[in-house]
Amino acid sequence: NTRFYVEVAGEDIKTSRNIRLHGDSFPDELLDQGVYWYKRDDRTLVLSTYHLNEETSLSYYKEIEKFRPDYIHAYPSALSLLTKYFRAQNLKLSTSISKIFCDCETLLPFQRLDFESYYRCKVYNVYGHTEGSTLGITFPNSDNLFFPPVVGLMELLRPDGSVADGDGERGEIVVTGFNNRVFPFVRYHTGDIGINLNSVEPDTPNWTKIETVQGRMQDFVVDSEGQLIAIGPALFDYNFDWSDIDRFQLTQSNVGHLVIKLVCSKKTISSKNLISSRLNVVFNELFSGSIELDIEFVSELEFTSVGKFRYLD
Repeated sequence: NTRFYVEVAGEDIKTSRNIRLHGDSFPDELLDQGVYWYKRDDRTLVLSTYHLNEETSLSYYKEIEKFRPDYIHAYPSALSLLTKYFRAQNLKLSTSISKIFCDCETLLPFQRLDFESYYRCKVYNVYGHTEGSTLGITFPNSDNLFFPPVVGLMELLRPDGSVADGDGERGEIVVTGFNNRVFPFVRYHTGDIGINLNSVEPDTPNWTKIETVQGRMQDFVVDSEGQLIAIGPALFDYNFDWSDIDRFQLTQSNVGHLVIKLVCSKKTISSKNLISSRLNVVFNELFSGSIELDIEFVSELEFTSVGKFRYLD
């Protein structure tokens, strides 16, 4: 919970003003007026993820400027879109953001770098579940995820059930919670994939830690050889040219075949044929022909029911 995080990470946020971009529901009377934000109290300005787009982003910027927050609490995917729109309009916040908390989704490396570059502050990653059986947090002097043993036991397991203890080894996050006395979760398979770390870091506790959560099993695509590929790192660690594209989403129904849905930016100057050709070239290079790609142009891509934006279905 917040108090535990504040005490462990040494970050005092109890009285700070903050922006919340986190899939919150909005009253119909506000939406009818085209208002996609409200002050929950004197400390929190809530922004709608569902109505965030190129056309509304300037209004979001003006509200943030008026509120002058100290920190941001957001889904990585939503904050990534907001930051993209701010950059495209050359908008810079006059208020200083001291820290960013991201949770409820995989924080991809490109997103962390983008946030740190634009907001010029530390990005804290928080990993947890509704089941409350584990908690992973970052510290001020590290970007890795540490799992305090007072919440639960976190294990990183190979497919055969043995411990993935090699440095840099990939395994599934399996948790046993200590706090649920009604229905305890014992060796609960989360479906999340983490990267083990054995290195010792100064000024951090000797807890189980991982480099990152690569995503859940549904964040991997299957190539024509049946190999699993983590699509987030594949797309964002690679030098893709996303100019002219506002949003995109990949869908996979068959082995070795992907459909990429594209929403073009309002300021797109390239033809759809040119965009398709460009993406086909880089996808073939990235996947070495092991994945066939179809491209569809759509008018919009929706957030999920809880306000997240999924890059892969």
